[in-house]
Amino acid sequence: MESCSLTHLEHEIFQDGFLLLLVDCVPGNQRGTRSVTLTLFDGGRQQQRMTCREVRETLPPNLTGQVRQLLRCVLPSPYLLVGRGRGWRGFVKRYAPQAAPHLRMFDLDHAVKSFESFLPSDSSDPELLEPEPAEPETVEEERGIYATETEELTWSLFEAAGRRGVADTTSLFASLEEPVKPAGIFEQAADAFPGVPGVYLMKDSGNNVLYVGKAANLARRMKDYCYQPHRVSETSKPRQFYEAVADVDYITVGSELHALLEEHRRIQTYRPPWNKRVHILSGSSRYHRGSCPSVVVFLPSVEPAKVSLFFFGDTQEEAAQLDIFPRKPAKRLLQRLVDYARGNESVLKGHSKITKWGTEGNALCIRYWSYCRNELSWMLLDRVENVQATVEDITDVAATVDQAPEPAEFRTFDIE
Repeated sequence: MESCSLTHLEHEIFQDGFLLLLVDCVPGNQRGTRSVTLTLFDGGRQQQRMTCREVRETLPPNLTGQVRQLLRCVLPSPYLLVGRGRGWRGFVKRYAPQAAPHLRMFDLDHAVKSFESFLPSDSSDPELLEPEPAEPETVEEERGIYATETEELTWSLFEAAGRRGVADTTSLFASLEEPVKPAGIFEQAADAFPGVPGVYLMKDSGNNVLYVGKAANLARRMKDYCYQPHRVSETSKPRQFYEAVADVDYITVGSELHALLEEHRRIQTYRPPWNKRVHILSGSSRYHRGSCPSVVVFLPSVEPAKVSLFFFGDTQEEAAQLDIFPRKPAKRLLQRLVDYARGNESVLKGHSKITKWGTEGNALCIRYWSYCRNELSWMLLDRVENVQATVEDITDVAATVDQAPEPAEFRTFDIE
């Protein structure tokens, strides 16, 4: 590009010493993973590109320091940080927590929509705004001149902003800054809540339950609520809802399945006005694909050293949960539950250590299993011949459970 054709904005960006850092997040093919590419430019010339794989918001230890150094290197030079893809802001905050509040950064997709009419016709194509998932096998650190799709879109944005009359990067940043102010009650909850599965209860000033929800990660869910009052979408709750919430309480559990069951039970108990009426009917959800045999699913318990066993299936009247110490299992209770799963006991007898989740709980368990079974540890129980041997097998598998899988948030669908 000839220098005479550059706008004032582009002149500033292409000056030696002006640093531009691109952070491009793309979801991986496996749940809880993402590919993150950081590309550093000095005066418009690429200096460094680093692609890494983040698993459950965690990088390999040998890469954490490199990423932190790259994120902080733009300070105190003249710079801009441009992010793209779901979770890029969280990525920056994780690895540059002290610098993040002071960084001049904006979202590329948001900026593209702001300058859409000034961009080439193909630059605002929806397919460009939603890149295909990528799963890098290795970590790369490259020096080169080839441009990615995100980089091309960034340069087009700068050109379009300059043509629109944006004189410098300060003006550009000010025009794109999103006026988002976190809601105080949810911000406090995000700091106070643990990052574990659980159920949260939103209450009004009279301590009445307004809404019951569940989360695979309570702290992360509260962070989502911090900004939802400022978002507009089909699933957004009205502003009156957020204004009515005076307190948020929580209950921790060992797994998302346990949270799903606990959420449903408390909705039935409190009948919160902001929860839609949920009809849990067998086969009514798209997550229930075909029949479900009698199974036992192994998940962590909220109690240390214990494992939660969930027994359910199409042939059972209700789902049941038993938490055990794998090294000292309650074998008589396990035998009773295995017999029940085989259909030898028509009614599950009550016991203080057995939690019965009822018919609707059985349907919820089936849905969850149908959706997440490839990421769960489970065992078939419908063809058991030797109950004692099966109990031993259950104990052995339970001893291998160390942490819960973290699939994408499972949501039930309301059936009217």
